[in-house]
Amino acid sequence: MAARRIGRGGSGRILLARLAALGLAGASLAGCDTSRAFQEAQARRQAALVAMVGQTEADVIRQFGLPQQTYEAGGRKFVAYNQPSPFFDPSLGGAPMVCQTMFEIFQGKVQSASLHGPC
Repeated sequence: MAARRIGRGGSGRILLARLAALGLAGASLAGCDTSRAFQEAQARRQAALVAMVGQTEADVIRQFGLPQQTYEAGGRKFVAYNQPSPFFDPSLGGAPMVCQTMFEIFQGKVQSASLHGPC
């Protein structure tokens, strides 16, 4: 994310207002009952990923589609899927937060799956 200089002009006040709104939104989410719903949703996503361990790379593609990124390191393949974070509110402005789902594949089978970022 590019750094923005906050000056005395109108754009600085708008940016400060947006940052304050983000802080209030984060504080309100942290203190309300919806945090339990987010934790339960995260647990369901994590359980679905654990269920993919042992599946083939083709199974991953069938379920998640073509990956946005693919890496190879040490004879292992890593495929990544990026999606907007469920915690991002576009009405507040700013750059979207990204939740990344990553699968480690070795000899054609999923060895591990993980979530990265605000998922």
